[in-house]
Amino acid sequence: GTPRASLDGGADGFFVGEGCGALVLRRLDDCDTGSRAAATGRTLALAGSKNDETGKIYASISSVACRTSVTEAAAAAVQAAPGGLTAADVDYIELSADGDAELDTRELKELAQAFGRSGAPNNKKNKQNNQSSTSSTNVKRNKSVAVGTVKANVGHVGYASGAAALIKAALCLHNRYLPSLPHWGGPKDDHQRTWDESSFYVCQDSRAWVKNAGDRRHCAV
Repeated sequence: GTPRASLDGGADGFFVGEGCGALVLRRLDDCDTGSRAAATGRTLALAGSKNDETGKIYASISSVACRTSVTEAAAAAVQAAPGGLTAADVDYIELSADGDAELDTRELKELAQAFGRSGAPNNKKNKQNNQSSTSSTNVKRNKSVAVGTVKANVGHVGYASGAAALIKAALCLHNRYLPSLPHWGGPKDDHQRTWDESSFYVCQDSRAWVKNAGDRRHCAV
């Protein structure tokens, strides 16, 4: 079949890829104005039960918040972020979209709760980045948070998937660019209501990540 995101209505499961990823991290305090960095990580929290792999890996790291839901993890990350960051500041979300129907549905619903389920306009967003859509209830909703997944490009690369997602998000910030999601045809029928009631949209054409002068770009992975 055609490679596409597992959240796409035309997808059934996922396709397997191969790859690895490497990230070079540096403390922000050790960076100077001449330092080269693709992006700055401002906060970290993880969603995973202590009984699963994510929880086991990070349970011993006291400085990392590990929550049982994506919504709780997002709230913890925003709360821990410096500089007054809010969920409304996030313009792009890199999804996991693993291809498991139950997990994909949960991820989408919980992210919608964390990053603007109502679809209400956000004055902080640059209007050039917003898209509008009409839901099944004929209510015009503001779409201000782009979503995507690198798995639509490279497939599910197992343990390297997290690194691939983070690298893609960092490059989006560095290049000030929102890439399209390959072969997107629309959401699955059982996800339609969540999409309609959320602030999420998919870039069907790659374009510049435009912001008002002085505003920072923020994304969540």
